[in-house]
Amino acid sequence: MKIIGLIGGLGPESTLDYYRLIIRAFQERKSVDYPEIVVYSANLTEGLKLMEGKNWEALTDWLLYRIEALRKAGAEFAAIGSNSPHVVFDAVQQRSPLPLVSTGEHRRGHLQQGPGAGRQAPGAPGHSLHHAGRLLPETLPGQRDERGGAGAG
Repeated sequence: MKIIGLIGGLGPESTLDYYRLIIRAFQERKSVDYPEIVVYSANLTEGLKLMEGKNWEALTDWLLYRIEALRKAGAEFAAIGSNSPHVVFDAVQQRSPLPLVSTGEHRRGHLQQGPGAGRQAPGAPGHSLHHAGRLLPETLPGQRDERGGAGAG
């Protein structure tokens, strides 16, 4: 089974929500063991300063540094445990040393109206719960589903 990397701390509550959702998704797949998860608890203050200042390039680099740390810790793919940083998801994904799993919800406003469109302020509560069903795809990157097809990534 692949090791999951999770950038957390960008909203401690959302990090816990994502962790619980990952565990629940695996529990619902009764044939799958519990996952191994590496969490990088990032400095919320640093992340908020970058987001509030709309310093998107620096936020991208900041997230990539943490994804590289997850890779070095053994993660084989990663997710960002907060919605706000997804404003730079596409840029991060292009340069990421690991495959990234996205909730997909960040794209709705981003693709139609540009970065940050229609989002709550960084650090606002309730970010992760509205898209709980999309945290993990049906098949994880590199995993084969029951029909024999390969997952994304």
